[in-house]
Amino acid sequence: MTKEQMIVALKDIETKYKRNQEVAEEVWPHGSPFLELARRQAAQVMEEEMNALMRNE
Repeated sequence: MTKEQMIVALKDIETKYKRNQEVAEEVWPHGSPFLELARRQAAQVMEEEMNALMRNE
């Protein structure tokens, strides 16, 4: 994977993470335990995707 491809892949992961956060905030009100759970899940998914990307690099 080239440096440029890595940058694009990381930006895609970041965009997906941000979108997941936005959707969670649209669905659950602030202070909701489900919102916090969704935020943690989005962070975990992002971390897993980044780890997979680094392993395959």
